[in-house]
Amino acid sequence: MADPMEASQVAGVVGFIGPPSGTTVAEWVAKARQESSLVPTAKNGTHYGLWQISKQHEGIAFSPQGDGFEAWAYKPANNFKAAKELYEQADGWKPWAASGGKPTPTESDEEAAQGGEWSDPLEDAAGLLTDPLEKITDLATGAYEWISNRRNIGRVALTVIGGIVLIGAMIALAKPAVVNAKEGIV
Repeated sequence: MADPMEASQVAGVVGFIGPPSGTTVAEWVAKARQESSLVPTAKNGTHYGLWQISKQHEGIAFSPQGDGFEAWAYKPANNFKAAKELYEQADGWKPWAASGGKPTPTESDEEAAQGGEWSDPLEDAAGLLTDPLEKITDLATGAYEWISNRRNIGRVALTVIGGIVLIGAMIALAKPAVVNAKEGIV
């Protein structure tokens, strides 16, 4: 098991992504402390990472399904994105009811949240270009899974229709300019 992260590092991840509306960075640091003792590779049965995201939530926040879920969930930014989505879907702290629900930040959690540099420290340490193909593959896989999710099919259809309408409008607006240019009218 990895060493615990500093509370300021956890706050950095939360601050970089942004906590859900109505919550604070300090609350999310406190929840990570409660769930995982700030250890990014904490595992409790089928729950993984800082905020203990359950394997039953495969597919959330572009997470992979199957064997890759555990490794994905151990990355702090991924784990928080999933936690944030769970929070928003449940309208609150319900997914963490078994561990006390809404956390009460300590003074040190509040101090950590007052930091200034919001980033994902593990991504920073690894470097963004260590394996660009893997990142592109993850992004493409996530996009495919999002598009193929039945809940998102309406959004995809509206986006495609909107794109077609936009292209048609651009052509209609550009046609007079093209005709004028051909006739030498400025």
